[in-house]
Amino acid sequence: MRMSVKRFLTITLQMFCLLTISCRTQQNTADDSIRVGIITSLTGAEARFGQAQKYGYEMALEEINAKGVLGHSVELFYQDDTSKPEVASLTVEKLADRSDIVAIFGAYSSAATFPAAAVADRYHIPMLCPSATTDEITRQGYQWVFRVCASASDYGRTLVEFLTKVADAHRLAVVYENTQFGSSVARAALEQAPRAGVEIVAYEAYDQGGTDFTPLLTRVKSESPDAVLFVSYLADATLLMRQSKEIDLNPKVFTAGGAGFSLPDFLKGAGDTAEYTVSVTQWTPDAKWTGSREWAEQFRARTGYEPSYHSVQAYISLKILADAIQRAGSTEHTAVRDAIRTSRLDSIFGPIHFNEVGQNEHPVAITQVLNGRFTTIWPESAAIRPPVIPTPRWRARSAAGEAGSNGPAEAHTATSVSGREKLLQTTASGLLTGGIYALIGIGLTIIFGVMRVVNFAHGALVMVGMYATYFLFTYLHVDPFLSLLVVMPAMFVAGVIIQKTLIAPVLGAPELNQILLTEGISIVLINTALLLFTSNYLTMTTGYAGATFHLGGVSLSKPQIAAFSIAVVITAVVYVFLVRTSTGREIRATAQDAEAARILGINIKRVQGLTFGLGVAAAAAAGSLLMPIYYRVEPNAGSPFTLKAFVVVVLGGMGSVTGALVGGIVLGIAESLGAVYVATGYKDVTETIGTAG
Repeated sequence: MRMSVKRFLTITLQMFCLLTISCRTQQNTADDSIRVGIITSLTGAEARFGQAQKYGYEMALEEINAKGVLGHSVELFYQDDTSKPEVASLTVEKLADRSDIVAIFGAYSSAATFPAAAVADRYHIPMLCPSATTDEITRQGYQWVFRVCASASDYGRTLVEFLTKVADAHRLAVVYENTQFGSSVARAALEQAPRAGVEIVAYEAYDQGGTDFTPLLTRVKSESPDAVLFVSYLADATLLMRQSKEIDLNPKVFTAGGAGFSLPDFLKGAGDTAEYTVSVTQWTPDAKWTGSREWAEQFRARTGYEPSYHSVQAYISLKILADAIQRAGSTEHTAVRDAIRTSRLDSIFGPIHFNEVGQNEHPVAITQVLNGRFTTIWPESAAIRPPVIPTPRWRARSAAGEAGSNGPAEAHTATSVSGREKLLQTTASGLLTGGIYALIGIGLTIIFGVMRVVNFAHGALVMVGMYATYFLFTYLHVDPFLSLLVVMPAMFVAGVIIQKTLIAPVLGAPELNQILLTEGISIVLINTALLLFTSNYLTMTTGYAGATFHLGGVSLSKPQIAAFSIAVVITAVVYVFLVRTSTGREIRATAQDAEAARILGINIKRVQGLTFGLGVAAAAAAGSLLMPIYYRVEPNAGSPFTLKAFVVVVLGGMGSVTGALVGGIVLGIAESLGAVYVATGYKDVTETIGTAG
């Protein structure tokens, strides 16, 4: 035993030495290079933006190194903040410990950049912020931090000015994600609106990554705004527009605070609902600045993608640093900082000039999606064509087709929503959502009823069903609803295998062991999805996406009606199977008394395997039904549904299929009513109350 420990320590020491030599070699491969730290989001919710930034950095790096800076090449050290502010701060600390880092860039989001900037300033390292807009960054008196992009205040001021001067809109509803970026832009609009005679009729925050915005949008619709401002990242942006169409929300104009609404992926994810959307932007390929169009062509040729302003911001930020180092004649931190402060450049991003607080005085423009493209419409000096305002109503678009009209739009007045219509819309939306919740809950309740195992992997299994449906639709063109015919049998078999190999051995173990096992299964499934598909959202668009059914003042999504109907049918089939078939009776007998069932000759192990397979199939079926409604999937997409499943089971009773149906519908309606009549933030509080009860 001593020899094995000694041998283990020896091998470990040898590996450590080799690793140290390797790392030292890697750091010394280019001793004469100018090293720059890049913090961005390469994984996580903002990975699309991080990748866009990386494209910009790489294009700038290639141009810079073709000429060199003070006779040296520039070397970039990318650090992934995983879209988390706390990671960004730690990453700056890590880079600050390296004496060879000349400057730091980052991060992407305001939430990550704000704490990171404080660290860079404390260590006296020049930091350029390409894209973070929150005003707080330049209000701290930092001497080492410079922002290249426009601020949130610029966004708010420009949007409000556009609404009054161009759109003639005076009743504004603001819907924003509850992040530093979302709050900053929303607050700027809130501050600017009264000065311009604009009334804020709704001011709604939501948690990033929401799965159903129908209650929130119903609340907004009831206020009859003639303009709506969304401040959201990509995944939420696409869903907000699709669900605005589904509930027939018809303001004069939909506006947005850039971010998700400004990416080319928004056009793909939102589909026809993106048309006519107006957004603040910091750059477009048709911008009238020196070299903008040529740069856009180079970007397309190099990457195969349409450029967004996030790529340009990263590109010009690195060019600013290279210019500053060249003028300073040194890579010493103070010299570089002072040179950045006196930058004067005429660039594809417009004139570069930092004021006394380190803010580049960059102009903001307004774009509108017309004929499926971002087109600059304001200010007039930068406009490529006039805007189409008011926005055509959803029903008029469906009747006339989705071509961006070059002529004047129809007369438009805010739609008044009665209290009765508001209640019916809210209740109906909650009812349809509750059907999906019920199907998720059924899988959990029958597993617990037979095996007394609390399955914490249930939400992850919903996610697997969502991915399966996405790939069947994207690559085999199988309709999401028809994909159930493949997903359910496949996941049933997978469930049986999981039960036989992993669950069965711990059935007699303490509950904590069972919980740890199912939680471990969840972690494995989520991380496998991260490994295979990354953390990016995958979106799909069906031919019937956004199709609605109108009855009086109530508008309902046809895909959601279909999903609810199928969920109820599956629930009914499960109920009949359990009540009318011999196998179903064996399952119920085992749930009531496993020992008595064994004495009567029932094969308990077989029943347990079938039950777990059935529960997994139900969870995956719910995932398939969610895809035509939410249009997107990412590795953590199923996590919110684990809690919802527990609430459904608590409300309906453990082991009861009919109880799960009732519990799901009750939860769906309660969530919807709570979000509309109390506050959007109370939507998930309803779940907590349900579990506490």
